[in-house]
Amino acid sequence: GRGLAEAVGVEDDVDIIVGTFSKSLASIGGFAVGSEAMEVLRYGSRPYIFTASPSPSCIATVRSSLRTIA
Repeated sequence: GRGLAEAVGVEDDVDIIVGTFSKSLASIGGFAVGSEAMEVLRYGSRPYIFTASPSPSCIATVRSSLRTIA
């Protein structure tokens, strides 16, 4: 389900959660979500943010897969 953080009961202690679209969602790419720590990640990664953007078809695949499993 939600990975190791859920399994050991420390989800509230995790600053950033990352995941991949390539395993269960049949696409490419991934995601990172969080709170204040995300601002540091955004500013530090600015030169890389749009270097490998997913194609519209990959985003459509992820959206469709999420609707199916939700």
